[in-house]
Amino acid sequence: MKPKFLGKKNTTFKSPSENILDAINREPSKEMFGEDIWNAYEFNFLSKSNQPLLLPLEIRIPASSKRTVESKSLKLYLNSYSDFISTQKIVIEKITKDLSNITKSNVIVKAMIRKDYSVKPKSLRYVKVQKNNGNLLRFDGFRSLCPVTSQPDFATIYIQHKSEVTPSKEIIDHLLTYRTKGEFHERCIEDICSHLSLSFNLKSLTVIGRFMRRGGIDINPIRSLTKKYPKKNIHDTFQ
Repeated sequence: MKPKFLGKKNTTFKSPSENILDAINREPSKEMFGEDIWNAYEFNFLSKSNQPLLLPLEIRIPASSKRTVESKSLKLYLNSYSDFISTQKIVIEKITKDLSNITKSNVIVKAMIRKDYSVKPKSLRYVKVQKNNGNLLRFDGFRSLCPVTSQPDFATIYIQHKSEVTPSKEIIDHLLTYRTKGEFHERCIEDICSHLSLSFNLKSLTVIGRFMRRGGIDINPIRSLTKKYPKKNIHDTFQ
């Protein structure tokens, strides 16, 4: 499916419409659970008294959806609310409805609340091969490439698992192979989760990618082998 806007000159829309949104087909893994958390930091609209309101949004798209939304089209869609007079409740309901329709899934949209990790994750670079009982491990400096524009995307990768060993060097070596790969954020995290599970037999595995924002939006995929994965929208230091 050819993108409507990605890699092309910016377009401005004066009023919000579901037609602005561009869907991307995907084949979700039947063996994984998770979701994609999108944070839109620059969303704004006009109140009933014609006053501009800034409302950062948290958008959750199920990993099981067979379609997701293209990021630039979402940015243009959200920007189209700039002169839209309404209430927070109505605006969130409309965005929820439009995104659910375009992705053919039950999307959740709400006002963003920033959260931090209660326990600081350990850096994967300094973890020796040892038993892991579910501690969260962190890898800074992950890079992949946009498959359309070839622009680099950067992220911090979080890995949680319960296993007898943590093959940190092998995991890092695999993460580094993405530096020249052209893949969307969601596919990167799904592939990493699948590879680590098959190659190292990691139990209760969850992989989280906290990507740096572009155009006021960051995308944070979560893929897990268990239904009980960390669901908090934890903001990374670089976000």
